[in-house]
Amino acid sequence: MATARDITAQRKQEIKIKTLNEELEQRIIELESFSYSVSHDLRAPLRGIDGFIAIFLTKYLEKVDSEGQRLLGNVRRNVNKMGSLIDELLTLSRIGMKDIQIVTINMNDLVNIVLEELSEMKGKSIVTVRKLGTAKGDIALIKQVLVNLISNAFKYSNKKDFPQIEIGCSPTDDEVQYYIKDNGVGFDMEYSN
Repeated sequence: MATARDITAQRKQEIKIKTLNEELEQRIIELESFSYSVSHDLRAPLRGIDGFIAIFLTKYLEKVDSEGQRLLGNVRRNVNKMGSLIDELLTLSRIGMKDIQIVTINMNDLVNIVLEELSEMKGKSIVTVRKLGTAKGDIALIKQVLVNLISNAFKYSNKKDFPQIEIGCSPTDDEVQYYIKDNGVGFDMEYSN
């Protein structure tokens, strides 16, 4: 009798967990769809703003003082930054829609691909890539992490006279920790946690 009650209770818990998982999956699908839709909806006004500023600068550049030109330059930079954020949101929504594919990744090859894609951001940075070996993971997700970290390293170290970036790893017995170091502005260690 007690065994039958235990089985019934266990079955009810399994049904409850299955229902919760299905609800969670549905919410994730809705969130991904929303992110994709919002990203596309934000693109049109950004293109419009950038286009109008370009036309304005072409026709009236000589009539705008240096402060006005600086402010318009700031607007264009922020429009481009917003465009990059939208691209990242779209990438995230597309990645979220795919199943994770765990493969063996040659990390040096992947880092070199990312460095090539980000070559315009490199500026005068000196990049040192150590021997990284292989890792197991979803190549699209790992690549996105590398793009974000390396682009941040370029962005925040390029103000230095001699920007330096080092990409390497620290293997231990049971794991490998990858790192990207730069000599950029950094952040206040008071907020490190």
